[in-house]
Amino acid sequence: MNRARLAIACALLGGCHLVNDLTGYEFTGEGGGGGQDQPLYTLRVRVERLSTPLEVTRGDETLIFDTDGSQPFTTPLAAGESFAIELGPLDGQRCTIDPPSGTMASADLEIAVLCTPIVRPQHPEAPRWLDYLAADGLGPCDAATVTRPRDCLHGGEKRAVYVPGAADCNGVSGQDHEQAFVWTCHDEGERVELRAEALAPGKGLAELIDRETLAFLPNAVDITTPSASFSTDLEAWWDNPVRAVDGAQDAPGTIYLVVDDSIPSLVVGADRVAILTDLGAGQPPVVANGRDFVWVEGSGAGDVVMNASSMAVLRNLTAFGEVRVVGSRAPRIQGLTVTGGATCLQLESTIGAAVEGATMARCQRPFQLDQVTGGLATRLSAASCVLAGLVSGSSDFALDDVTLTSFEGPALTVAGSERIHLSRLLIASTDDDGLRMDCTDCSVVAATAMLSTAWGFRFNGGSLHLSNLLAVANGSGMSFENGANVVGRDWVAVSSRNGLGTAVNVSLSGSQVALAGVLKVGGLGMAASCAAQQSSGIEDVTCAAIDQSSFTLQSGNAGGLLGAKVTQDDGENPSDTAGAATFVPSFDWFHFERPTRFWGQDGGSFPDVTNQGACSATSPACRIWDARLRANGAATQQAAVPTPNDVTTFAGQVFLVSALEILDDGLGDDDGYCESQERCLHLPNAGAYQGHGALEELPLGDGAVMGVELWRFADNGD
Repeated sequence: MNRARLAIACALLGGCHLVNDLTGYEFTGEGGGGGQDQPLYTLRVRVERLSTPLEVTRGDETLIFDTDGSQPFTTPLAAGESFAIELGPLDGQRCTIDPPSGTMASADLEIAVLCTPIVRPQHPEAPRWLDYLAADGLGPCDAATVTRPRDCLHGGEKRAVYVPGAADCNGVSGQDHEQAFVWTCHDEGERVELRAEALAPGKGLAELIDRETLAFLPNAVDITTPSASFSTDLEAWWDNPVRAVDGAQDAPGTIYLVVDDSIPSLVVGADRVAILTDLGAGQPPVVANGRDFVWVEGSGAGDVVMNASSMAVLRNLTAFGEVRVVGSRAPRIQGLTVTGGATCLQLESTIGAAVEGATMARCQRPFQLDQVTGGLATRLSAASCVLAGLVSGSSDFALDDVTLTSFEGPALTVAGSERIHLSRLLIASTDDDGLRMDCTDCSVVAATAMLSTAWGFRFNGGSLHLSNLLAVANGSGMSFENGANVVGRDWVAVSSRNGLGTAVNVSLSGSQVALAGVLKVGGLGMAASCAAQQSSGIEDVTCAAIDQSSFTLQSGNAGGLLGAKVTQDDGENPSDTAGAATFVPSFDWFHFERPTRFWGQDGGSFPDVTNQGACSATSPACRIWDARLRANGAATQQAAVPTPNDVTTFAGQVFLVSALEILDDGLGDDDGYCESQERCLHLPNAGAYQGHGALEELPLGDGAVMGVELWRFADNGD
């Protein structure tokens, strides 16, 4: 039966509803209408780039989309009949309808819905900059009880965006237009998303602010998947007010910009306030007394003082004076540069500080940690200072990746403290001892002392765990005095001064040494030299292992251990010519082609007594030196990769040997010991240098320690 006859039959029957099985077209016949044929047309919806389930509604009918695709509304429309489309709910996405409404023509119609994911807060209850939550994300951050920065999370930095069309994280990547964040992919099962947890290294709040309009810059994320590339909409991600400083700085949640030097002192007048500076040496001091969740950032500041403040952030800050944090909780200091202060960085009576990158030059004293409880400091560098960095009366603090060079006296003193952990420590070119330490239940792991005029390491009592130490070309190697009780492994102590110095000195009040692994001593190829008085563990003169020690004794020459003098231009340092220069105070002390390089005395052919001491106005003939070890040399590859049962015990801690806990990675207790459920770095070498290049994971398994991720540098030595 053809279509006309069907229509007539329907009319005679009083009305019927017909569907063409081939086309899907629907026809309605109205009874009593005299056989009029009224065409009906299908309205369909096609959804693309869907992130989360979407409801599409027309009148009383709703289509539900879980994935991209096309669906028809079941009720057809006649030509001239109107329609309107509504969407909802929109979860983490923004969708456009084309067309959102209209009138049916004499043809089927497909509505296009194109969705774009939205960059959204990971924690809707803390969406703004300067909003904080407890670490579990389940409640507010209690500033009065925090003991370290990671006890709370900064909601403002935590963004997320769904990745439509991705089944998993393979081939998925993202980057925001300002390159302010590092985005990582997370497979949540039902959906995939990119997350930003924190600002990228070197980036800051300043990169997100338009100083002309006093507003957050619009930003977007470019997303790449195996099948498509697209971007989120360009828009601001925060709505905090941005203002010029007004002298009061007392509106919570506000970002204040320093636009001139008209205000002599910037006193923070409320919690949750940010100060952004960029005036260089003309910047007035910033003071926050009793204010919490304060953010200070910028390329110039005078003194910066935080007193009785919790969860302060000092980021990418260049200070021409001093930075003092007193009586505070959980401050986070990131990317700090201080020049010329009496004490460039001072932490006093403070709980749980985290210092992540600081350079200090031409300071009277580079840093002082006094009565500090808990916390960590990583990537510290100081040069051309008068007094030693000082840790006094403090406890439970770890310092890692520390370089101290060209001091007019000792470089670092640790006194009257307990449970202090030093690792990857490079001390060089001092006009006195390198490290002086009197400390209870403390550790020094992977440390180099070189080119100092007196002792490289001088331990003046206490109980110490020492491993992977390298003392080379100092006045003398290392000394244990006044009842120092020492356990450890793998030391290389090579004396200088043409064999006149002492490699290892153990004396006074019954100092006890229990050493395993390797002890390598000697003075430029001379016989080993040890002075052991009223002590045990090392035999006098011969340096042989006795009593509780079990080390293997070796002798050797300092000259082949490391790269030493640099005789070509360093491409990253503007102060040298062929590696040498005459001292000027404005030296670039910190930018080198390698992080193992530093300025020191020039002198004769290495190793020689004339190489020792600081590069300074009184000894102006200066040279760039390199502490990177030679590949397959006497100080590299001393320690094999441990098994999970290669553990030792010290001060009640059970930890993996020849390994170091990676600090501030969100795992573990940040005490420096490689314990169960922590991410660690293998320490194959004597000294601060433990390799370079990319990190690669080593298989370990479970044993006396469990759940340890062990990593090492892919390259080791020159």
